Formats: sequence, structure tokens, C-alpha cells
Amino acid sequence: MKAKHIFWGFLFISLGVLILTNNISGIYWDWLGLWKLWPLLLILWGIGIMVKNNTAKIIIAGVAGIVFAISLFASFNTIVHLTNSNFDIVFDNKSDNRYEITNYTEPYTDNIKSASFYFKAGAGSFLTGDSTTSNLFYAHTEGIKNNYDVSRIINGNDAVIKMDMQENRIHIGKNGIRNRVEMNFNADPVWDLNFDVGAASLDLDLSHFKVKTLNIDMGAASLKVKLGNLSSRTDVDIQTGVSKVEINVPENAGCEIKSGGALNSSHFPGFYSAGSGLYRSEKFDSTSKKIYINLDADISSINIKRYSGDW
Repeated sequence: MKAKHIFWGFLFISLGVLILTNNISGIYWDWLGLWKLWPLLLILWGIGIMVKNNTAKIIIAGVAGIVFAISLFASFNTIVHLTNSNFDIVFDNKSDNRYEITNYTEPYTDNIKSASFYFKAGAGSFLTGDSTTSNLFYAHTEGIKNNYDVSRIINGNDAVIKMDMQENRIHIGKNGIRNRVEMNFNADPVWDLNFDVGAASLDLDLSHFKVKTLNIDMGAASLKVKLGNLSSRTDVDIQTGVSKVEINVPENAGCEIKSGGALNSSHFPGFYSAGSGLYRSEKFDSTSKKIYINLDADISSINIKRYSGDW
């Protein structure tokens, strides 16, 4: 029996077993992690080319068929899970209405010294404005009317703001797709910023703010961040899937990058390697202000660069 027949046989049998098990079983599998096995298929193919023994070729072909089936099914399952979890797509070609606009405002008082912001949404375009605000927080949204729930809790000198997307639907009509949020923050408090989004475009200019921590968890996305030097220490943690990532850090702040993930194209000009997956800017130890970036991205284009002055 030829190896290619074994490969296709094991592929279809494995796919059938996986689909059948998924349909009749209540067991949950983390397919998001299993789809990353696909590079093993390349390794097996390479070994199969070099091996001359027919029995070994047949075994390798069978294993490759199983791996390919798992990777293919896991990829499909992940996409379906992302779509079902984060948003529903609604086609409305008969509607001529323009996107509805909603503004959200949370007032600022001088006693607020630190603030935490939690943002959760599905697909869309999310960004910070070109300036600060005299309010504690201001947001301008375009899409579904009143589609976000904004709450505020004040505890002494600390404030907590939460902004959650309510109706996880994206309208596709004559005006195209729209779920856009422009956010503005007050420049006085020290901020802890948290973003949890799906397939999104996230563009954050945070150079005007005192950022203590920045946590970003996003799916397939485009991410652009500009950090400033108004805090003595800024900790950044980014978890993302298939993405284009651009991070800009000031030259007069020391920066350390800890990079993980698989199959990334990384470009860190002005940084030197300080160990496995660890990079630091020149004169890192002697700078008084530091930025620590922990980046875990899969199959992404990553560019972290330093800037001086305006850009």
C-alpha cells in the first residue's frame, strides 16, 4: 500500500472520529491550543522524504494524517468558537440609516489619584483620542445605540471604570461595518488599563498618561500602542493571536521585552539580546524610568521601536 493512500485514509478517518465525538460528546476540548500542532506536519513530511524504508514511510504517513486532521479540525473549531463567543454578523442591506452615536462620560474630582479601566468587547475598531479630557473618562461610540454598559466605582482616592459591550452584533449594511469606540482619559490619575477584545483593531496613544500597567488580551487583531515616560515604571502584558503588533516606546526610558509565542516575525531595533526571548534597550540599567513588556503572540508580525519627541 502506498504511503499517500495511508495519509489520506488516516486523515479522513481521524476527521470523522473528531467530528462525531464533538457532535455526540459533552466533553470540552481546548482546540485553541491543538491547532498549533500543524508545524509537526512539516517535520513529518521532511522525515518521510529522507526515509527510504517503506514501512517507516507508511507509519510516518499515518501519523501525519492524524496530525493534519487534528490541526484542521482545531482551526475550524477555533474560528467557530471565536465567532460564537464574540459577535454575531447581521446582514441588513435594506437599511439606509447611518451609524448611531452614543457618548459616555464619567466626571472627575481632584481627590481621584489612581484609576483602573476595564474594557471588554468583541470585534471592532477601538482607539484613544488625540487629546486628554477634563472628565475622568469619555467615550464616543459609533454603531448600535447604547451598546455599552459603563459603570464607575469610587473608593477613596481610587476609581474603577468598566465598559462592556452588551449586544454582540456587527451590522453589515449599505454603510459597511461599524463598531467604533474612541476613548479619552484624564491625565492626572495613575492608570491601570485593561483591554479584552476579539477580532479587533486596537490603536492606543498612551503617551499623555501615567500608565502603571497595561494588559491586553485580544484575538486575531491589529495592535498599535504608543507609551510615554510619565511613570517611573510601566508594566505591559500582551496576549494575542494572529496579529500585527507595533509598540512605540520613548528613547529616554529603559525598556525590557520578554517575547514568547510561535512563528513570529520580530523586529526590535535598538535592543540587544539579554537571554532566551529577553531583549533590553541600550543603557537599560542606568535609566530612571523603565518599561517592561511581556509579549505572548502566535503567528504575528511584531515591531517594537523607540522614538524621540513627536512622531
